[in-house]
Amino acid sequence: MAIWIGLLFDRITCQPEICLMVPPELKSCYENALRHPITSKAAIVDCLQRLLWFFLPDRNQTRPDVTSFVTNNAQRYPIPLTGFRVRKEYRRLTDYERVRLHNALNSLYKKGVIRKYGQLYADASGSTHGGPAFLSWHRVFLARFEDELRKEEGTIALPYWDCSLDFAMDNPVNSVLWADDHFGNANGDVVVGPFANWMTTRGKLTRNYGNRGVLIDYRKMKNIINSCNTKDITFPLEIDARSELDGILEYHSNGVNNWVGGDMTDASFAAYDPVFYMHLAFIDFIWERFRENQANTCQINPENAYASPPGYRSQQAEVPMYGFSELRNIDGLMSYWTKTWYAYEPRPRCPDCGSKYLFCNMTSQMCISHSRRTDFNAGKRVDPLGAIGAASNSFEPRSVFIPKRSIYPFTPSPESDGRLHSTALDDAKETIARLQTKPETTTSRWLSLAQWVKNLEPLPVGVVDNSIFPRRIRS
Repeated sequence: MAIWIGLLFDRITCQPEICLMVPPELKSCYENALRHPITSKAAIVDCLQRLLWFFLPDRNQTRPDVTSFVTNNAQRYPIPLTGFRVRKEYRRLTDYERVRLHNALNSLYKKGVIRKYGQLYADASGSTHGGPAFLSWHRVFLARFEDELRKEEGTIALPYWDCSLDFAMDNPVNSVLWADDHFGNANGDVVVGPFANWMTTRGKLTRNYGNRGVLIDYRKMKNIINSCNTKDITFPLEIDARSELDGILEYHSNGVNNWVGGDMTDASFAAYDPVFYMHLAFIDFIWERFRENQANTCQINPENAYASPPGYRSQQAEVPMYGFSELRNIDGLMSYWTKTWYAYEPRPRCPDCGSKYLFCNMTSQMCISHSRRTDFNAGKRVDPLGAIGAASNSFEPRSVFIPKRSIYPFTPSPESDGRLHSTALDDAKETIARLQTKPETTTSRWLSLAQWVKNLEPLPVGVVDNSIFPRRIRS
């Protein structure tokens, strides 16, 4: 049975309402959209947009796009066109470097390069996920994208987003990263920040953070790095048991995609969001640390440690890489990439985290992201005029949440730890209350927050206490 939905025209000018006969699926889309805080007109527009999306002409890459990826791989191991570079954590960029990075990304967006890589990623997702090719293919994908960035700004590198710095907060939703001078908002359509009003092939770039999935915990990362065998950190599982999932790097990568939400939850659109590339760089960073441990501790040659899964044709070691057909899947394991193309700066460490956007928690001896909250900030107090660019802005910019059609969700992934978008304020308030009432180590006198942060003494070496940043499990 078909339904009728009217396209609303300007009634003041007496133009008639136009009705279209549409498939019945539109009714459920419209009813679902109205469960969110959006107007009826916005719901109609989005559902019709999705209907039209089904009937768009072929969305595959153009022939020039395909050729551009292959021709630059004329050699078995291509030479970087823009030279060697060093990647560092995003918050360790200087303000000048960050602006140049944002400018370069916007230039790639305007030239259609973001669209080209976004479509390559969408087309490749079925061949590059769920197996060992996930790590090797993404390494080449990032290196090539980074070369595009450096064509715009010759001395920058693609930074990595160390989300464990945000996981250690009271609630990652409060992170300074989502301020308008960093990643921009993540509570619906991206309307502020350096990537405001970017478009994908289905509408505005959108995020929906802190509602599902979870960021990567430092302890999870260390467990993966300290493993020896590639098959222990990659899909598929030898035994279908959830206990093994905790050691799979792709599993935790999916958790970050789902935590950011919106387009990043869908492989068909994830690579339209610049945050996605910085997230993938962190996954590559973890893999590189794993490879170093593999060589130094486990006495395994990382270049030969490809875990070929039986029955996965596209994931076999000798199969050509999707889009980069001059290379094989195993070629991503060569140390050539980190010797010729790029290297990583170490993660921020205490006592000097090397960024005004990070502070050192003297109890856990870990660097943690500053909060952008000005009402309850569990980090060091910030300049009330906005030392981190947050005080002059509302915590959550006005945005529009319109549910988007998901083609290939990143699953499976870890579930939320209970610190949600909806609990971010309460989580910050509880942490502040705990800090303000924590007694001084050497006396029974109660301290203010400022005194406690100033006088806090580190625990003995080897002892880690994360009690002031608890994970709260909610029903």
